[in-house]
Amino acid sequence: MNEFNRVLGGGMVKGSAVLIAGGPGIGKSTLLLQFAALISQNSRSCLYVSAEESIEQIQMRAARLVLLEANVLLISTSSLTDILDIAKKVNDVGVIIIDSTQTLRNYLIDSAPGTVTQVKSCAVEMIAHAKKSGTSLIIIGHVTKDGQIAGTNVLEHMVDTVIYFEGDSTQQFRIIRTIKNRYGLTNEIEIFEMSSLGLNEVKNPFTIFMPALGLETSGSCIFAGIEGTRPIMVEIQALVSQSFLATPRRSAAGCGVNRLAMMIAILGARYGLSIR
Repeated sequence: MNEFNRVLGGGMVKGSAVLIAGGPGIGKSTLLLQFAALISQNSRSCLYVSAEESIEQIQMRAARLVLLEANVLLISTSSLTDILDIAKKVNDVGVIIIDSTQTLRNYLIDSAPGTVTQVKSCAVEMIAHAKKSGTSLIIIGHVTKDGQIAGTNVLEHMVDTVIYFEGDSTQQFRIIRTIKNRYGLTNEIEIFEMSSLGLNEVKNPFTIFMPALGLETSGSCIFAGIEGTRPIMVEIQALVSQSFLATPRRSAAGCGVNRLAMMIAILGARYGLSIR
C-alpha cells in the first residue's frame, strides 16, 4: 500500500502507535484487514484483535475481499489482559491492530468500556507493550457527531501518529488525512476508492476531481492546491441566479460560509461585481 505508506511518513515504525479515527461504515476495518493481509505476507506475523465482531464475521469480510488465505492471527475479545497475554506468547508479531479502543476493557478498573478511564488505561498498557517489544500498534477509534475522536483527547497525545478517515459512506471515495505524525509530515492526504473487493488506491486524484476537464463550461474554474506533499487539481463550480427574496441566499458545498462571504466581498471591492 504505497498510498498508506505515504500517509504514515514512509511506512510503519517499530514500536510506534498509530490512531486511525473515522465515522461508522467509512471503511476503517476493511482497510486494516487488507493491511494485515499484506503484512502477513512478510516474515513477521500480524495480530488482528476485534472487540466488536466475532471471528466468523471477520472471516466473512475476508471472503468478500478475497483474503481467506492470508496468514493473519485473529482474536475476538474485549479483555485487555487476554490481548496482552496472547501478544506476549505469539512469536515475532510485527503489527497489532485493535478494533476498537472504545470497546476494550481493563477488568482491574470498575468502569464501563468507552469511558475516559478505560480508554486511557487500555491505551497506556498497549502502547507500553508496543514500545517494549518493538511491535507496531494500530488502534481504531470512533468519532462523535462533531467529528472529534470519542473518549479523551489524551489518547491523541499518547500515540505517535493520528490519522483521520474522511468521506461519505454513501460515496465511493475516501480520504485519509494525517493530523499528527512524529515520523513524517502532517496534512498528508491519500485517496482510496471503495469497491466490492475493498479499498483500492487512487494514484491519480486528478481524474476524480476534474471530470469535466477540457469542457468550456460557464461558472467553472480550475484551482491548484497543495495538501502535504501532493499537488491537487480541483474544479470549482459557481452558480448565480436572480433572487426575489429580501435577503438572497448564499450557500456553498465544500467551502465555509465565512470564506464564501469573504470571496464575495473581494469580488465586489476589487472587480466591482455586485452579487445580489
